[in-house]
Amino acid sequence: MQCPNCGQDIGIKREFCPACGKRVDVAFDQIAASVHVDAAARRGQNLERFLGWGLMALIAVGVVILGINHLWDRPLVYDGAELAAMDAPVVPLVPPPQLQAVSRNPFRLSLPPGQAPKVFANRQDPFKSELRIANGGTTEVEAAIENGLRFLVGRQNRDGSWTPGYKSKRILPTRDETQAHQWTQTGLTALALLAFLGEGRTWHETNVKGGRQNQGKCIEQAIRFLVNSQDEINGRYGPAQGNFMYNHGLATLAIAEAAGLSGDKHLRESAQKGVILIQNAQHPSGGWKYKDEISGNADTSVTSWQVQALLTASEIGLKVNPEVLNKSLDFLRKVTEPNGQVRYDLQDRAAFSPPGVALMMRRWLGETDSGALRLLTRKTLEGLPRSEKSWGRGWKEAAKDIDHDKRARIFDPYAWFYGTYGAFFQGGDDWKLWHSGPAGAQTAEVKVGLVPALLDLQDTDGGWYANDKWTVKVGEVYSTALCVLALQAYYRVH
Repeated sequence: MQCPNCGQDIGIKREFCPACGKRVDVAFDQIAASVHVDAAARRGQNLERFLGWGLMALIAVGVVILGINHLWDRPLVYDGAELAAMDAPVVPLVPPPQLQAVSRNPFRLSLPPGQAPKVFANRQDPFKSELRIANGGTTEVEAAIENGLRFLVGRQNRDGSWTPGYKSKRILPTRDETQAHQWTQTGLTALALLAFLGEGRTWHETNVKGGRQNQGKCIEQAIRFLVNSQDEINGRYGPAQGNFMYNHGLATLAIAEAAGLSGDKHLRESAQKGVILIQNAQHPSGGWKYKDEISGNADTSVTSWQVQALLTASEIGLKVNPEVLNKSLDFLRKVTEPNGQVRYDLQDRAAFSPPGVALMMRRWLGETDSGALRLLTRKTLEGLPRSEKSWGRGWKEAAKDIDHDKRARIFDPYAWFYGTYGAFFQGGDDWKLWHSGPAGAQTAEVKVGLVPALLDLQDTDGGWYANDKWTVKVGEVYSTALCVLALQAYYRVH
């Protein structure tokens, strides 16, 4: 109630006003009216609080309902429910017209003159077997691939990833650098996943004969790991640590291939986010750096993975800016020296990449016939794959009867991967020489050529244990995946 003298609010039982100090004389009806006013005010406040909490409860229930609907509509297991997302089938239902010509002419690529290679070729039988045989492959190659994939299945972590490291030590502990390169986990997982996708397999793979047990589960878990590692805002795969654009390029490539083989719309959306980041991070020179920034200096190696991801994304119908690809081709031309050497970047004149990197990528980007390509081919063929006795089965760096430095210089899975696809794109005698080695070159002591060397170097557990500077950093999952990818060249691209 209010003081009748000064109008100040006071308690009902107060005899004197605390504000003016005068005696308060009020009638009973005034007290009753004041009580009614106070009660009405309290009811209003209570109603306001009730409505506020009720509104918050309704919002919370709505969010829960929307979340359940989203999860219900989106397959938690990529079960191929949305295979119609592709504009055209990825795997042809009939042999391409060039297939018969390939079969009649061994070591000839099923690629018309002037046409750039494509990512999705005939990764399903019978076309896969036809192309492998037509281009010099054997049943031993098929077995080596299956053994390599079985090795990768056995090295996968429970969360679907692969981690740098050696479970069975082949490298001396003093040279094992894998603990310092744990940041490569995302990229290594993508590289291993690409080896399975190269066989045309998805998470639908069931337990069948031929060593494919658990491959479907392995593929699904790897895809889940990569998709879950993606930043929802900027599209980056994996954490922003280390030279993470390697990770991002490889992961975008793997998810794009998985999307292309399955048509899954969620994978297409994920890959598109990865593509946008790659395009935004392109260096003004046309290449890419270790990180998503345009300052500094782009390098050839990380550029090659971004370009492969963009080409794959373009082939499955994602939005890729052709100008980005044109600029990348210009960069690869700039890093190619007149003598055929390929510089690691445009600034360092003392560091070089394998010539097969530029050969593979320039050919894949649409360059068909030039003196530079022929020169790159000759430089690539100067480094034919090679193995020597005691380099393969049971090899350990502690063995004293092996020239380990020579082994490390020659057995380079990274260089062999790019050299394989570069030579394959060129086709003809160049591919035959790279693939099988010179006539009469094979002896009991030495194997020359991709297939003789890789078959000789594969260990009994299916893995390839390299001694090069990259394998000692990221482990034998890296070397094994690259060797499998090299042996899939017959049908992995077209």
